[in-house]
Amino acid sequence: MPRRTIAAIAAVLILLGSMLAHFTQTTNGIRIEDVRFKGAAGKTMSALIYIPRNASERSPAPGILDASCGLIPRLAPKCAPFQPETE
Repeated sequence: MPRRTIAAIAAVLILLGSMLAHFTQTTNGIRIEDVRFKGAAGKTMSALIYIPRNASERSPAPGILDASCGLIPRLAPKCAPFQPETE
């Protein structure tokens, strides 16, 4: 198979994968927010919180806090495993 064909297939797969990830994370109005909080030894930690669309102060709903490095691109280079942010 020619290199251009392989490159085109790879580009399409990357694009489709990115679109799938976007729509999976934001389906049904899920809101994603970046949160920072004080962790062990007072270090600032960073995570993403996934909030259901129907959650409010009057109608609380469970959310998901993701502090893994894989889903937070700005932390990925620092993770080995999870490392707190330095400011």
